[in-house]
Amino acid sequence: MKYEEKSIKMRKDGKTVEVDVIQIPVYESLAEMIDAKSEAEVLKLALTQNGTNLMNTARAQHKPTTAKGAKLFDALYDCLTEEEALAVVGSSAKLRELLYSDEIQERLNAKLAAAE
Repeated sequence: MKYEEKSIKMRKDGKTVEVDVIQIPVYESLAEMIDAKSEAEVLKLALTQNGTNLMNTARAQHKPTTAKGAKLFDALYDCLTEEEALAVVGSSAKLRELLYSDEIQERLNAKLAAAE
């Protein structure tokens, strides 16, 4: 059996940091996986993943389309002053902080309400 090394990352203090590295077994066949675990555990894993896949597919149908997302991005960008936009150049953390600030969200909500 082979192993694949995966880095575990988390957001801490506005930055993504590696917190651990794990070894994930890569089975050559279903039979090898059943031998390493049990048939019941492998079935449970498959059923759980199938459920997750179905929920993700259903969730994706309710997400904004790219066009809607682009319009929302444009509206959000229009809420920024030139000074605000220039202040966040080169820092995704500062941009994220600004975009999720109460002030910008209020401007966005007002802009979207006015467009209705």
